Amino acid sequence: MDQYILGADLLESSSAERDLGVLVDNKLTMSQQYALVTKKANDILGCIKKSMAKRSKEVILPLCSALRGHKWSIVSSSGLPSSRQGTAGESPAEGYKDDQGNGASLL
Repeated sequence: MDQYILGADLLESSSAERDLGVLVDNKLTMSQQYALVTKKANDILGCIKKSMAKRSKEVILPLCSALRGHKWSIVSSSGLPSSRQGTAGESPAEGYKDDQGNGASLL
């Protein structure tokens, strides 16, 4: 192990290393080291997930607003559009319900 001096102070050497921002020390058991690294990795993934959720709101809401005035059409089971159309404020299920007469759910 190396010895380091900071000013007039002799710093103690350590066999610890940093990986993923986690201090890994040979005094810890492997399972303790795995637990620390796993927690740090999960924290990083949580941050990424929150960031993506925020971005999706920033993208999806303006997109929905932009599409609000456009028309939608019902696609039949054959994959061909039917003649029934409605506005974006009305869901396809609501518009189709009027055509069915009984109000049964499509799904």
